[in-house]
Amino acid sequence: MSLNSWSLAQDAFIVSLKNPALPNPPGMGGSKDRFNVYRNNVAVSLRDALGETFPVVKKLVGEDFFAGMAQAFVRENLPKTPVLSEYGGAFPRFIEGFKPAQSLSYLADVARVEWAWLQAYHAADATPIAAEKLVEVEEEDLDGLRFETHPSLWLIDSEWPVISIWLAHQDDQTPDLSVLPEGPQHGLIVRPDVDVQVHIISASASRLIDHLADDQPLGAAFEAVADMPDAVPSQDLVECFATGCVVGLVTA
Repeated sequence: MSLNSWSLAQDAFIVSLKNPALPNPPGMGGSKDRFNVYRNNVAVSLRDALGETFPVVKKLVGEDFFAGMAQAFVRENLPKTPVLSEYGGAFPRFIEGFKPAQSLSYLADVARVEWAWLQAYHAADATPIAAEKLVEVEEEDLDGLRFETHPSLWLIDSEWPVISIWLAHQDDQTPDLSVLPEGPQHGLIVRPDVDVQVHIISASASRLIDHLADDQPLGAAFEAVADMPDAVPSQDLVECFATGCVVGLVTA
């Protein structure tokens, strides 16, 4: 079989896998019923994988609703790798456009927290450094100082208190969401040691850390947050070190 023919066969297989109304893909033996069993097993496996990756989303909407939403996602989003833990990165954006979930405006951002947690869990190891390392930097080098951030670092900026919602669902109890804080929330997710840590941080700390993680020098990062309400850049920097998300300092 030529490379082009193989590519066409793969495309036909994927199309048939997505649409139960289609016949078996060309070149496959066996009955349609057998292929339907295979198709169903794939869909169930992917739906279950999403449930493992997004357990809080599943709790928030219930088993049946989640199953339907996951099925709709799987139909248009087959895995690109054989590793199921890497499946679901597009699920938060899918939730945003999933009309039956529109009443839960925060749901997509909760899914982003869960995806960030999983990515942090599987990220490379690195050893955080303490804020005392700044003492070793010459004063004239501080503005141009660049930070190496932990490979597991993720920042979440949401219009909703999604970190509190996620934290409230980390045990077997049913939380009372009415007592949670209201308004926007900013989170930092990192795995400085064995366990993934999820922190609620200020808006200015989130912006500062985002600039540092983007390889911006410290002086420019401080300027970026200086005009933000209630911003205290020096305190935000201490918080950055305290979470364990700094693993190195680079002077010009």
